[in-house]
Amino acid sequence: MKLKVVRLAAACLPLAAVFLHPVPGFAAAAMSVDCGDGSPVAGSVDTATLTALQASVQGIAANPAGMSCTLSAPTSLDPLAAGSDPRSFVVGGGRYFAPDTPCAINFGISGHVDASGVAHGTQSATMSNSTQECGGQGHVKADVTCVAVSGRFAEIRGDITEQTGSLGPQFFPPGSPVLVTDVLDNGDPSNGVPDQIEQFVDAPGTESACVAGITFPPAFDVDNGNITVHDG
Repeated sequence: MKLKVVRLAAACLPLAAVFLHPVPGFAAAAMSVDCGDGSPVAGSVDTATLTALQASVQGIAANPAGMSCTLSAPTSLDPLAAGSDPRSFVVGGGRYFAPDTPCAINFGISGHVDASGVAHGTQSATMSNSTQECGGQGHVKADVTCVAVSGRFAEIRGDITEQTGSLGPQFFPPGSPVLVTDVLDNGDPSNGVPDQIEQFVDAPGTESACVAGITFPPAFDVDNGNITVHDG
């Protein structure tokens, strides 16, 4: 049974950094997104996806949540090579708010499936307001043990590796060690339709039970950020 996380809310961690390298506007552009988990998202994508990834990595940097990602164009990757398919992935960063409160939640996510079908990545959230109303400062971080993508929807799950403050285990439902992030990619942020996100915890044994789709509507609108979902 899924258990919804308290809507993560209070202080930023100045831990994210981004280094964007200019990439030519080719129809198929080689790229690599490295979030320090030992398995970068790499392959060839169209220019629209590349532009979206730039906005996503910028969103991670601008809304610190304990992740640091870089986007670059490796010269050694042939965009036409058979091994250039990046397969399914989701990369995003930004901020969302608990309803009717000033309680902002910074988030960063990166999840992908390699050529062997193994999931890799990181997901994190930081309470960016330390007031009593928002529950005080807190942080949660997890790895990625599964990725499901269907069109513009994606879900990633993973085992929680860090919990502090208002997002510590004492504030979570007991026996819920799996962090889940559901997202909806609504395209270029300039179109005026924000991406959406839902984060919650789940029970032991659910870390591989990814199903793409937002299960607790309405999800939160992403403010000051972007999510890129690639259906590979």
